[in-house]
Amino acid sequence: MHHPFLRTVIHVILLLLSSFVLCEGRHAVIFDIDGTLTPDLFQIGHWLVRKKSKDAVEAYLDLGYEVVLLTARSQRLQWYTRAVLSMWGFPLEDLTAMVFAPHALVNEEATREYKRMAIQNMTEVLGLEFQYAYGDSTTDFLAYGDAGIDSSRVFATKRLTRSTCMPGNWTECLVDYTDHLMYIEELPLAL
Repeated sequence: MHHPFLRTVIHVILLLLSSFVLCEGRHAVIFDIDGTLTPDLFQIGHWLVRKKSKDAVEAYLDLGYEVVLLTARSQRLQWYTRAVLSMWGFPLEDLTAMVFAPHALVNEEATREYKRMAIQNMTEVLGLEFQYAYGDSTTDFLAYGDAGIDSSRVFATKRLTRSTCMPGNWTECLVDYTDHLMYIEELPLAL
């Protein structure tokens, strides 16, 4: 299922970003937002962050990785999302990109396709090489696999309302990032 309009919009946005960010061949990490940086799916007016998620983002930045936040949230929620992440102390000015869907996505297949295309475009246009990926949903894991990210470097986060992580090709199910920070801090510096 290909959406030419969606691909064009993502491509134009990334072309604009590439004029400001030079990161050809740079190692990168990708985080979903809802259920990954937050403990559960998005709820207007009740927005918390997952324990130590900001520290995980900062640890990758300290190692020299390009950090991308990729969400299926509509661009209409961009201002709110940025404000809340900023309120929680996320280093938004140091991120390579925050990518939002151009419109509301209506099903899991559309979400998977949007995320796969966004990752492929960032690889092609910005020259990013995604080394690690974090997500909470099966669509995240499928999109990461479709885009060629090694499943041994894909980490799942357990939603607050579930007893285990969603199914998919991932290497570890995280409740929060507390213990995982040691793993990140032992990674090699980014190329």
